Amino acid sequence: MPKSVLNALREVLSISIHMLFTVFLILALITVLLALLLPNHLPKEEHQKV
Repeated sequence: MPKSVLNALREVLSISIHMLFTVFLILALITVLLALLLPNHLPKEEHQKV
């Protein structure tokens, strides 16, 4: 394989790895935000009454 093809493959691999990493980070942030925000939306007083 010529060097140009290898370089192109390396660039594609690095880009895909960065994309996967960023997607993973975004999902982790969303789950943390949801975990923090959801308990606030649930009224605690009603649960204690029942």
